[in-house]
Amino acid sequence: MLPSLIGERIQDQLDRSSAISLQQQLYRLLRSLIEDGTLRPSSRLPSTRSLASQIGVSRITAVAAFDMLTADGYLVGNIGSGTFVVERPPTRSAVSAALVIAPDEISLRGRLIMSGASGLQEREGAFLPGVPDVAEFPYSTWQRLQTQYLGKYLSQLSGYANGGGYLPLRRSLADYLRVARGVRCTPDQVLITMGTQQSLDLILRLLTDFNDQVCIENPSHWASALMLKSLGVRSIAVPVDHEGIAMSDEHFAMNPKLVFVTPSHQFPMGSILSTARRERLLQEAERRNFWIVEDDYDSELRYDAAPTPSLQGADRAGRVIYLGTFSKVMYPGLRMSYMVVPPSLSESMVKGLLSLYRPGHLPLQAALADFINDGHLTRHLINVRPLYASRQAELRKCLVEAFGADILLSGGFAGLHLTVRFKDFLDLDLLQAESSRRDVLLRRLSAFNHSAGPFDDGFVLGYGALNKVDISSAVTRFHQAYLYVKSANRR
Repeated sequence: MLPSLIGERIQDQLDRSSAISLQQQLYRLLRSLIEDGTLRPSSRLPSTRSLASQIGVSRITAVAAFDMLTADGYLVGNIGSGTFVVERPPTRSAVSAALVIAPDEISLRGRLIMSGASGLQEREGAFLPGVPDVAEFPYSTWQRLQTQYLGKYLSQLSGYANGGGYLPLRRSLADYLRVARGVRCTPDQVLITMGTQQSLDLILRLLTDFNDQVCIENPSHWASALMLKSLGVRSIAVPVDHEGIAMSDEHFAMNPKLVFVTPSHQFPMGSILSTARRERLLQEAERRNFWIVEDDYDSELRYDAAPTPSLQGADRAGRVIYLGTFSKVMYPGLRMSYMVVPPSLSESMVKGLLSLYRPGHLPLQAALADFINDGHLTRHLINVRPLYASRQAELRKCLVEAFGADILLSGGFAGLHLTVRFKDFLDLDLLQAESSRRDVLLRRLSAFNHSAGPFDDGFVLGYGALNKVDISSAVTRFHQAYLYVKSANRR
């Protein structure tokens, strides 16, 4: 298919009244054309600028759709020559066949890891949690910064990474975190990783042994508990309330090796760790010699007040390992995160990072250093904070108007998600299914529960990638599903 015909094929299929964003629709349509063979391998696509102009969308929308297709293995971009369909693009049948694996060929650890992959490929539907609006990211600036390093030979960026990553980026992060988060560190304490999962994996492999105990918040992100199990480390699920993780004397007496916390904005409940509990946690860590892993995953996205200072900044005993990521403030596909480790651990962590992962992507790290130093990250945050704040306020308003006193919403004016629970018993399985039929994606709160005891289930609603004008429609469809389930329960 000629590049000029692709826009004509797509234009009439875009539904501008749909709650599904235009970038998601464009992603689906292009993916379908590739999977059914209409767009042949090695076919050249039109530029994002010309396609956007032809079909009447913003260039950012086209760029975001192309980026998603590239990340999923459908497209490849060549600097100076354009974007092409890969020689062997994925197909629906190939994907299905790849998943048919003889059970006895996969280890018990492998089966455990595979069980945690559910939902990672979800990209479509209202309320997809944990995803920022990538259309708001300044791609043109980011591409320019990358091109200056990718477009020419630079010997210092062409080999394996030295130490904990590209030194100018580590310096930039140390300066940024000192001002933005009150983190006390030198560049030597900063390590660049390919995502928070890699950071956690390194920490667990270097600081725990088989059958050691680690405290985690309950509920909390499922991936941490999964990683603990896969490495033979026992997790202790500690309940969370409105003051954050509720560590008791009994929990401390178990002598955990690590305590995982999200103190600035607990995931998924949204609470902030209280001052008294912060002080107690730091005191016990010093007295009992355990490590605190502080996951500061979205502290930059706070809308009603200045972000709570980092726990690491108050640590005088060197027991806190600080984790940060660019997935929420830039875009998830970047897969760039960082750790700030105590001075006593820096040399060991650098050696472990090099030994296990051979970190790279140095041109990308160099561009990221410029992105921070030139003020683009700060300007991007200034731009998106009011956007996300207005979306959360709109979602709260629409939920209260539709459901009234039937629901309980999580507190906190931050991040990219809310949690909703129902005061009366409801068939949540049926509600989830009925909402899905209405193109509303509901992630169960129980997916983040790590305890066998009673659990007050609900849903995690993401609003980061949902346009404000579409929120009312999405809530209406959610409420329609709710009314259907209530009616079914009375039969």
